[in-house]
Amino acid sequence: MALVVEDGTAKSNSESYASVADADTYFAARRGDTTWAAASTANKEKALRNATDYIEEKYNARFIGRKATKDQALAFPRSYIESYDGYAINSDEIPEKLKRATMELALRALSEDLLPDLANPGEIKSETNEIGDLKQSITYLAGKGNIKAYRSATMLLREYLMGETFERS
Repeated sequence: MALVVEDGTAKSNSESYASVADADTYFAARRGDTTWAAASTANKEKALRNATDYIEEKYNARFIGRKATKDQALAFPRSYIESYDGYAINSDEIPEKLKRATMELALRALSEDLLPDLANPGEIKSETNEIGDLKQSITYLAGKGNIKAYRSATMLLREYLMGETFERS
């Protein structure tokens, strides 16, 4: 099945932020590594899907703005985003750095599982804070349940993320 690439039109069936052709050009210009070039088109498509899945799981809740439409498959395109240098990112645009992060992760996805099952996912904890009549409860996963971080992707995506953008492992 052909890879469905998000092009800014908020597709309901998109699977990747970058195409195989985009990645072929990107790696030919930047890497001396032949891993990407040696992979079959089918494996490159799988890697791009897996990279996009990773971005959706790891960063989706932290992206600034909101999805351009409620029915789109992926987190981008988004509304209400501004780049570091103060320029608005259009709600029909897929940022270049998002494509680059997808391609960088796709290269890794050729040789490793970006979202492996966790042997020790940690434990679910709940906390309740009370201030007068106000109660706030939060439930979260504590411990070793975090998804592995890839610095290259986080660095590329940091201007589109809320809060802490540099992760330490």
